[in-house]
Amino acid sequence: MSSENKARTYLGPVPRRAGWLTGGTLASVALVLAGMASPAVALAPVPGSPEYCKSEHRSADATGAQGAAVETAPIVHDDDDDECNVGPTGPRGPRGHKGATGPTGPQGYPGATGATGPTGATGSTGATGPTGPTGPVGATGPCSDIDSFAPSDNEDFHAALTGGHTFAGRASTVGGVPAWIDVSGLPGYPNSTETGVACGVSIDGQATAAYIKVLTTTGRVFQLHIAVTGQTFVPDAAGWQEQTPAPVPVVRAKGVSKGEVEWKGDLGYAGPSNGLRTE
Repeated sequence: MSSENKARTYLGPVPRRAGWLTGGTLASVALVLAGMASPAVALAPVPGSPEYCKSEHRSADATGAQGAAVETAPIVHDDDDDECNVGPTGPRGPRGHKGATGPTGPQGYPGATGATGPTGATGSTGATGPTGPTGPVGATGPCSDIDSFAPSDNEDFHAALTGGHTFAGRASTVGGVPAWIDVSGLPGYPNSTETGVACGVSIDGQATAAYIKVLTTTGRVFQLHIAVTGQTFVPDAAGWQEQTPAPVPVVRAKGVSKGEVEWKGDLGYAGPSNGLRTE
């Protein structure tokens, strides 16, 4: 509003000057108050900056809203409008260098045990290993032996040793099936650590007498007399009797031929006894 449009006073130029001063003062105060109330008016954004472009868009939006009601003059574009336009996306830049490996992270907690898998196929048999060393000699097992004697055409005597027992048998014909009796339960039968156990057996006889002999594991000989009554054996109730001396193996010195070593002790003869071979 200009003071020139007011009605002139008839009091002269002085009152008119006062009106000018009053109007200029009010305009200055209005500008100061407007700058304090709106910092955007006081500090205009720099063209090309984000604040500038945002303010331009806001101005355009406000203008567009008012355009429907008020006809505006044509907008003149200048070089500042190009600074707010967004260009096309540039090409992808080259891949950067691989960064250094980071430090190893802390060890995680053990996971749960998985289910047992199926049994695999049986592998092929491996090669036979080398022969191992010879083991120690085991304990002497039960011995088995048998002997037969036929004094006539209608007599056949037998002695057998098996399972730690000695049996006497008699058949009425040579080669016939004998009838056996166990004679190992009679008194004197060798079956102890001292005497050893029976491990060999023999039988012989003449007329009404038969004799069974056993050789023990300790080299001792025991004999049983049996009376022959018809087709029956009757063992002597006195039982087994040890026969001494027992056969003693001949020990030869190194370099001495067989038979050149004499018997020692109270023996009245030399050489193997009872037909037993000694090596």
